[in-house]
Amino acid sequence: MRYAVAMTIFFTLLMMSINLSYEVFKLKDSSQSIDSIYKEDPNLLFLLDPGSSFYQTYSIEAEPPYLPARKLAHFFVFGFLALLIYVLLPGETLWKRGWLAFISASIVGALDEMHQYYLVNRSGRLLDVVINLVGTLTFILLVTIGMLLFILGQKLIWILRRKEDAEKDIA
Repeated sequence: MRYAVAMTIFFTLLMMSINLSYEVFKLKDSSQSIDSIYKEDPNLLFLLDPGSSFYQTYSIEAEPPYLPARKLAHFFVFGFLALLIYVLLPGETLWKRGWLAFISASIVGALDEMHQYYLVNRSGRLLDVVINLVGTLTFILLVTIGMLLFILGQKLIWILRRKEDAEKDIA
C-alpha cells in the first residue's frame, strides 16, 4: 500500500512537471515569468461550478483535427501508467495490485487534469479524466485476466504432469 501511495505521488509530480516544462518551453519571450502560463485567480471552486469549462465537452468542429489522436493518447498513456504501477507493486495479490494500480493511476489522471485546468494554454476536462479512467481500467483488466490465465495454465500443466507421473508409477 505504501508503495502505491509513493508511486501515486511520484507519477503525479512527474506528469505535472512534464506539463509545466512543456508550457515553459513554449514561452515566446525569455522575460516572461512562469506566472504567465497560469490563469489568474486560481482556486478549486471550479469543481463546484457546473458552468466551468472543466465540465464542457469537446466540439468536433471547433477543435483541431488531431483531437481524436490526443484523446487516444490519454487512453494509452494512463493505461500504460496503470500497467507500470501494477508491475512495480511488490508482493500483493493480483486483485489487490489491480485495484491499487487502478486507483493510483486514476488519481494521477484526475490531478493532472485539474492541474491542466489552471494552465492558460491547456484545458483540464472531466471528459479527459473519464478517458484516463477507461484506459486505466482496460489495461488493468487485460493484465489481470492475462495473469490469471497464465497461472491457471501453469496449474493445469502441473496437474497433467502429476497425472503422467502417477500413470508411470502404476505401469
